[in-house]
Amino acid sequence: MHSYTVVNFSLREEYLAALKEKKAEEMKYPRNVNLRDYLYYAMTPSLVYELEYPQSKETFRLNYFLTKLFFALVLIVTVYLILCDIWIPLCDDFVSGKIVGILELYMRLVSPFCAAFFLLFLIIFEYVCNCYAELTRFGDRLFYQDFWNCTTYDEFSRKWNRIVHEFLYRHFYLAMIRKGYSPGKSYIVTLLYSAFFHEYFIICTLKIYRPYMIIMMFSQITMTFLYVGLFRLKRGSIIGNLMYWLAQLFGQNYLVILYTVDYLDVTK
Repeated sequence: MHSYTVVNFSLREEYLAALKEKKAEEMKYPRNVNLRDYLYYAMTPSLVYELEYPQSKETFRLNYFLTKLFFALVLIVTVYLILCDIWIPLCDDFVSGKIVGILELYMRLVSPFCAAFFLLFLIIFEYVCNCYAELTRFGDRLFYQDFWNCTTYDEFSRKWNRIVHEFLYRHFYLAMIRKGYSPGKSYIVTLLYSAFFHEYFIICTLKIYRPYMIIMMFSQITMTFLYVGLFRLKRGSIIGNLMYWLAQLFGQNYLVILYTVDYLDVTK
């Protein structure tokens, strides 16, 4: 909704300027402002509104759509079983005192976490997004890039979720650049918005407030400085990729453990 409003507001200013030059007839605005256009935007796997999206040359492929939908449902059930049969019982044992030490809990949950993380990634970006893309004949199917080869966290944030990255880049980062802010300040404000949005989503879901997500996301700035500034690691280096994966496994796994344990502790 934000992108739809902002883009059409910008198009309105261009339209009013074109009226003075008698060139308004060449513009698609305001004919694009209608329920059909908005519903199509809402169905596309993109958060950024465009007057025209790249279209697939092929017609709707029912077999392709059903295959993606089937695998999405299978993986959703798999993740649900991992959470209910492994993750939550182990965290519950930790809260009740049956498991002594956060390190023991972490070691027992690292494998289930990695499995659940990558399965959720496949569900969202490989299956669900492609289902919506097939329904709308959306042509740009590059929803993620090779984030597993990243060497810094800023590179990871650009590659693992291109849908959100394009939204934040266009409507926050570039918007601040146009207002005269430096790239550094624009990056920090964009990261701040992303962190608070993630935290707000967790608060609405778990009904608890813990600033773990904000702390982790702002630690990315420190990690990026260490990678590039202090250690002077070049992009694509093997050591940088190894450090990224260590931080990924320890950081995100520990973050989810903290939220799960606190949630179970509060709800008991």
